[in-house]
Amino acid sequence: TLVTYKKKMDQITKTLFVPINDDDYILNKVGDSSLLQLGNSNYVILELMTEVEGYEERYLQKAKDINKLAKDYPDIGVYVYKPIQARETNMFDEKNQIKTYGRQYNDLFKNALEVPYAELQLNNINDYKRFYYAQDHHWNYEGSYQGYCDIINLIFGSYEYILTPTS
Repeated sequence: TLVTYKKKMDQITKTLFVPINDDDYILNKVGDSSLLQLGNSNYVILELMTEVEGYEERYLQKAKDINKLAKDYPDIGVYVYKPIQARETNMFDEKNQIKTYGRQYNDLFKNALEVPYAELQLNNINDYKRFYYAQDHHWNYEGSYQGYCDIINLIFGSYEYILTPTS
């Protein structure tokens, strides 16, 4: 209860310094940190991925290393699952009039892989809010469950039985 009241108080105090914007696609820098607030919500993300010299080579090298590992150990199934984060999407580009590169880097990596690949799908801000904690880059329980379902489907196919959580 105290944490809830503190968060509400933080939100009220914040509005004194940050313009109120109900559009969660509009990003507001949080002080001098590398955090960005989504609109006027409690959700924050790390700075968006920009074009960085050498990143393409690093992503391609990572894929090459994984491909080599799979070839070196053909009796072991190698799979790649990537829990995409909001900062790795381009969903904020248009509203903030910016060009980000997270999606481009991930696509480059995915297309260079020679092993089965899947990723957590973040199609919009509601997906992000559904799968992640508000002030943390880790999955909440729904994100963890979606990751579990995605990984089971990646390894065994969509015909595999998926456990349903019970309360």
